[in-house]
Amino acid sequence: MGYGDSSINFELRAWTDQFGHSALIRSELASAVYDAVYAAGMSFPFPQREVRVLGDSKAEKDDGSRSGRGKDPVQEDN
Repeated sequence: MGYGDSSINFELRAWTDQFGHSALIRSELASAVYDAVYAAGMSFPFPQREVRVLGDSKAEKDDGSRSGRGKDPVQEDN
């Protein structure tokens, strides 16, 4: 057990004597755990991150026009 950014992390260990079917058994076990968690009214947390790219001249132009820092469309050049 450990702590994540927004979760408590558990480790589930299982044993099978059917080594040839271990991938299928692991998949079915994961699906059963997933279904049981949602049936119990819980969910799986996932952190969301915002990534900004600095120094991209095209992005700076787009940001400037959307935020009001760009040229005023009503004002004409003299």
